[in-house]
Amino acid sequence: MIIDWPESFGHFWDRLEAGAEKGDAKARTELDFLLAELAVLADLKREPEAESATLKRVRQFRRFPVWRVAHPFHPGVAMRLIVWFPPDDEDRVVVALFAGNKAQMGDVFYDSVGVRADGVIEQWIRQQQREGGQRAMSEAEKFVRGNSRLERALSDPATSQRVEKIRSDMAQADREHAMHLASIRKAADLTQAELAQRMGIKQAAVSGLEAREDMLLSTLANYLRAAGASEARVVITIGGQQIEYPLPQPPQPSPTSTVND
Repeated sequence: MIIDWPESFGHFWDRLEAGAEKGDAKARTELDFLLAELAVLADLKREPEAESATLKRVRQFRRFPVWRVAHPFHPGVAMRLIVWFPPDDEDRVVVALFAGNKAQMGDVFYDSVGVRADGVIEQWIRQQQREGGQRAMSEAEKFVRGNSRLERALSDPATSQRVEKIRSDMAQADREHAMHLASIRKAADLTQAELAQRMGIKQAAVSGLEAREDMLLSTLANYLRAAGASEARVVITIGGQQIEYPLPQPPQPSPTSTVND
């Protein structure tokens, strides 16, 4: 897939690269994670159809639906890309936003994604419309095609080996993500339609639940019971001590009187 990114992203890459060349271990780690995320995008054939641990839709989008690209947890490092797949250009992806350390920024990064991403994407659209020398770009941000730079970076054997290790971890995280709720349903030998009937909802709603990052505990409890689970509970470990928290029980129906014939 063709990757377009703003010049500011290239400058960000320059800073990481310079730090890595000077022996900054953190800069090297951040750059490796960044390269792994870009390599994932380059290998795509089109916009993903389903979410994974690596690629998730951003719920806070405004005008343009965007995706978040991430890597598995690493202490002190959380490189994030926010990307957009142009609907009329299936083999292209646009890097709209990037975070050098989302681990420190927390949810503030995502709270402003919608407005910020829309502005950058609109600039990319204007640049596409003006290509061919019709007139010079007046926007502060210009975009470049980044595939050749990515290929050069990955041509270094040591870099490629580190990036491949990260991508292997990303692939494993994707497999584990796909096995969450859906694996419970499959273990019960139920289709989405069958589980939906038990829950009293539509199949599309079950599909949505299985793709979500979070949900109410009561919703999770209803899903698990519909799949046949009994005594569902959350188990956490704090300070080496294991604590169990039972999931909410469904309301019991009011007793009704019966009439004997």
